[in-house]
Amino acid sequence: MRKFEKSHVIVKILQRKNGKPQHVLLVDTNNEILELSDKIEADNLANIFEMNSEKGFTYYVREI
Repeated sequence: MRKFEKSHVIVKILQRKNGKPQHVLLVDTNNEILELSDKIEADNLANIFEMNSEKGFTYYVREI
């Protein structure tokens, strides 16, 4: 049996026109879901994205 390693993804929360939130997984330059093995690195990157957001988007890390 294969051992699966835990990884982390960054989720961006957008507000749709009807007011409901939409959760979007971030992708890398190859349009594949961005997976990070280190939780601290993922948290830091999500924090940078949130600080640089001009529209006030919210980002959080989710373990998969």
